Parts: sequence; C-alpha cells; structure tokens
Amino acid sequence: MRLSKSLLALAILSIGSMALAASDSLGQMSFKMQASNPDAVLTATLGNLKAVFNYYQPAFDSGTQVISPLEVSGTQNSPVLDLAVKKCVFVECQTVEMYAELSLQNLQGGNCKRHFVVSADLSRSSEILSDMYSKLQVDVCYNSNAGNSTIEVNGSAVRSQYYSGGIVAQQIMDMLQMQIQPMAEALEEALHANGGTVTEN
Repeated sequence: MRLSKSLLALAILSIGSMALAASDSLGQMSFKMQASNPDAVLTATLGNLKAVFNYYQPAFDSGTQVISPLEVSGTQNSPVLDLAVKKCVFVECQTVEMYAELSLQNLQGGNCKRHFVVSADLSRSSEILSDMYSKLQVDVCYNSNAGNSTIEVNGSAVRSQYYSGGIVAQQIMDMLQMQIQPMAEALEEALHANGGTVTEN
C-alpha cells in the first residue's frame, strides 16, 4: 500500500515536529577574557568540565530550603551534579532532586570560532523536575582576536514530553533561571584558574 504524496509529507512533518522539543529560555550572559593565549585557556578549561562545576554555587529564593547540598561527582569529561531542595508553593511543599549528568558537544559552523553546548540530562531527577524538563542546555559561543576574546552564554531548558505547564512548571522554571548566573560565574572562575582575566560585559 502506497501513501499519497500529501499524506507522506504530513507524516514527515509530524515526525519532525515531535523530534524538535520545545524549550524555555533560562537567560543569557556575555563576558570578555584576556590572556596571552586565550584559545589554550579555553581548551584547558573545557578539558576538565568537572573542575568548572566545582566552582558552581547554586542560587535559590527564600522559599527554597536546601535538603542535600550540591555534590559534584563523575569524571572530568562526564561530571554529575546532585542536589535536593524543598520547594514550597503556597502551603504545599515538595522535594525537588536534580540529578544532572553533564556532557559537552562541540558544534561546527556559525559565527563562533568555538561553539559548544553543555547539556545536563535530567532524566534521573525527581519526577516533579524530569516530568517538566528533560534536559538543560548551555550554549557557549567563543570568539578571539589578538589576545582578547568574547564569550556569550545562553541557557535553555528542554521541555519533557510530559510537560503540562501551570504553577508548578513556573516555579521550576523560576528556580532554573536563577542558575544561569552562577553557572556562568563558574565558567569565569575556571577560565581564570587556567590563566584568563575575565570581565563581564
């Protein structure tokens, strides 16, 4: 049995739309770095992703209580972040555990000299988090010229197939949006430790 061209096109479009999961912005930052060899500083920093996140200090609002402080484990190239907090919405409180398995992917093309994405797989986090977002992504664009470089950081959260929206999703998003600043600061600290002088734009 053969599908008509119109039905085949519709099927392809449907599959494509399912593959491209929606995402929500976590925010963006940019900063400058000076070094005698900024490319080498960046390479050394990316070579130890675990060291970057050892500088990470999560930020929370007054309605969030830390139950289990951040623990960074795993390997240099595949670190794991594990922490648990109690998040209260009105009179109801729930425990949110973030178990994030990190990976780094180098991308090609575009307007960046170096372009890479740090992904955090949230599938093993508590359901209240993993049912809303399947992973976090931090997109980093790096350009350099004569010892000076610029780094642009954009964070996003990819929605899970079970995403339902509502006040719980908004509370989770608020908590995640607070993390882009300390994550960018962790990258700044790691670049500095590897010989770079970093200033925010």
